[in-house]
Amino acid sequence: MKTLAEISRALTTVENRKEGYLDLLDKLYKQGKPVRVIGVTGAPGAGKSTLVDAYVNLLANEGKKVAVIAVDPSSPFSGGALLGDRIRMSSNSDNIFIRSVATRGAMGGVSDAVFNMIVVFRAAGYDYIIVETVGVGQNEISISKLSDLTMLVMNPGTGDDIQMMKAGIMEIGDIFVINKSDLAGADELEAFLKASFPERTDKVFRVSAKKNEGIDQLKKGIEAVFKKDAELISKRTEKILKEGLKYLIMSEVSRKLDKTLSEADLKIEEIISAKESPYSQMKKVLKSSFLK
Repeated sequence: MKTLAEISRALTTVENRKEGYLDLLDKLYKQGKPVRVIGVTGAPGAGKSTLVDAYVNLLANEGKKVAVIAVDPSSPFSGGALLGDRIRMSSNSDNIFIRSVATRGAMGGVSDAVFNMIVVFRAAGYDYIIVETVGVGQNEISISKLSDLTMLVMNPGTGDDIQMMKAGIMEIGDIFVINKSDLAGADELEAFLKASFPERTDKVFRVSAKKNEGIDQLKKGIEAVFKKDAELISKRTEKILKEGLKYLIMSEVSRKLDKTLSEADLKIEEIISAKESPYSQMKKVLKSSFLK
């Protein structure tokens, strides 16, 4: 794949699981080259898109090819990404490819298309793949398992850090970014992070993405982490592949289950009258179609 049009067609094929998409992915996977995958997450309003925009433009200006996979909530009507236009990102560089993907309530808590899109971008020769998520939750924990590094973006004075700590989200952060660091509370948040994670004191960065301040230092810091933790990151490859394989299997199981349910002769009236129970119906459906 050499043109943007070819890449777009491949992404559409794998995201929508069009006929032959597994054969295409099998071929592309074998053509893939090493790439750095960075997950970016944080509470809504943390400025993730602005930060990603500034960071990828810096990489592109240095001649790097960067792909951005923006995981967005799904439209309840079309199933497509609500933020599909990605209007908050301003890049016009030919070295940057931005693609939104809808979560679609995927099994496993994350869009099962993300892993496949990473395969496409690897085959297309991209140097960096940024996976930006819509907020903080199970999706973000799942996506961190597909990334070499996870960047957790926070704002001072919001209390999001405490909520994320309670939810166990903080543990997924390899790099902590204090965005809007010119606001009150930035010093306290930095001190909190360094006290809570003393082994990551050199991985806490203060930036103002909107003012494009601190982005260069963040980029250098990320490069330093890739170099310093190269062995650890390399060991993650096996876990990433296992996680990706799990999503592939779950995706196909989900498709088969949907087909089974659409074709099943569900005895709803008999359940209402208590002649049948939901549990006996479940057993019959699974035995007759899904588990045979």
